[in-house]
Amino acid sequence: MPLIECQECGKEISDKADACPKCGAPTKFGQKEKKKERNKRRSNVQGAGCLLILLSLILGFTVIGLPFAGILGTVGLIIVIIGLFTN
Repeated sequence: MPLIECQECGKEISDKADACPKCGAPTKFGQKEKKKERNKRRSNVQGAGCLLILLSLILGFTVIGLPFAGILGTVGLIIVIIGLFTN
């Protein structure tokens, strides 16, 4: 576990620290981890939306005239769009 110098206060901190324990300044490692978590959350939301769209297509083609399939597809599309703009 090598030590690095905090960009703000100059104190030596772990290179795996999310932020400096003295001044609270974020480190590059902490910023990368936050970005990974945000991208993971975004892909989970988009995956759920795509699953709903796929389910609505299957229901729409197998059970003709099912109004629930259209509603499910619309909800899935909205979830995919929300996933695109989620931080």
